[in-house]
Amino acid sequence: MRKLVLAALLFALPAAAQQRPGKTTARWWGHAAWIVKSPGGATIAIDPWLKNPVAPKDAPWPEQVDAILATHGHFDHVGDAAELARRTGAQVIGAYELVGLIGAEKGNGANARGTVQVKDVAIHLVPAVHSSGFGSDPKQPPQYGGSPLGFVLQIQGGPTLYHAGDTDVFTVVPMHFGTFPALAGTPDQLSSALKKSGATARMLAFKPGETKEL
Repeated sequence: MRKLVLAALLFALPAAAQQRPGKTTARWWGHAAWIVKSPGGATIAIDPWLKNPVAPKDAPWPEQVDAILATHGHFDHVGDAAELARRTGAQVIGAYELVGLIGAEKGNGANARGTVQVKDVAIHLVPAVHSSGFGSDPKQPPQYGGSPLGFVLQIQGGPTLYHAGDTDVFTVVPMHFGTFPALAGTPDQLSSALKKSGATARMLAFKPGETKEL
């Protein structure tokens, strides 16, 4: 069994027994933003706040994206989803209400328990425990962004990844830290906590802009 952890909120679960050759890579853009590439050529952006304060400087955005996943409506997760969709023509997958508010040409709204197939990746929508107000104008109340979600990416020939959005924390690939002063936790602290708890999962620490093969 393979255990990875893409942290407060991106986990790798055991891969399927039957696999075909190929590589899966994940690149962290800081905060909760990830670009995942599958062995079958799928490029999937998750919570693409690509302009976040700790994003890799001067790094080009991916030119080809098949799907953009938005876990919930908060600005630090929806991020640059609309702009990335315009640039690439990617479909946007998320809660029905949120996808409508983002306004992408290829919106694919769904509810928890649904599944969307993107090339060799089955994307399963799962519940998350959080809020999902959409809009960052302090003079306007946020709009209802639908139920918050997590995503389980079941990759043929690769690991199964779980991006939990902002649901209650139960970890292991560290993310959503260091963006703002209030997010003061570190991977070293997480590693120490895992050891103290007796957890056997392996922790992978990324730097913003770094890509690792999974």
